[in-house]
Amino acid sequence: MNNDKYFDFKVMLLWIVYFALPVFITMLPFIYFFKRVDFHKNLFNLLLKKIEFKGENTNEYLEVEPKNVIYAEALENYVSIYFLEDNVFKGKIFRNKLKNIEEQSKGVLQFCHRSYLVNGDYVLEILKEGHKQYLVLNTEDKKIPLSKSYIDKFSSKSL
Repeated sequence: MNNDKYFDFKVMLLWIVYFALPVFITMLPFIYFFKRVDFHKNLFNLLLKKIEFKGENTNEYLEVEPKNVIYAEALENYVSIYFLEDNVFKGKIFRNKLKNIEEQSKGVLQFCHRSYLVNGDYVLEILKEGHKQYLVLNTEDKKIPLSKSYIDKFSSKSL
């Protein structure tokens, strides 16, 4: 009878050493990742590669694919985000700062002016009118101002 208890302990110890411990060690990076990322909220967006834009108010929320975000415009304490939804041009207003929207866009939107962020994939050309320069987008007739400090960012791209 004492041998059975010793045998059970030995089997359990072998199981821990050869199975449970390696599995746990293998899972550590995943556990660390899940703990660092707000995973239960972002799993769906990580899998579908969507961007979440959130405003300062609780009901301001937009979820959109990166390829559909066109540009964002600052309007005092508000930001308008323009995007395509079912191939229809739409806009949504958030109470937020343009810098926060840039961070939420995960690198899709880039500053081209202190009041504008633009998705470089939608830029057709740089238009010069006198001393001012504008970005022409392939989705809308609106000219978006291009500041001198951001010219290199857009002129280096092959448009």
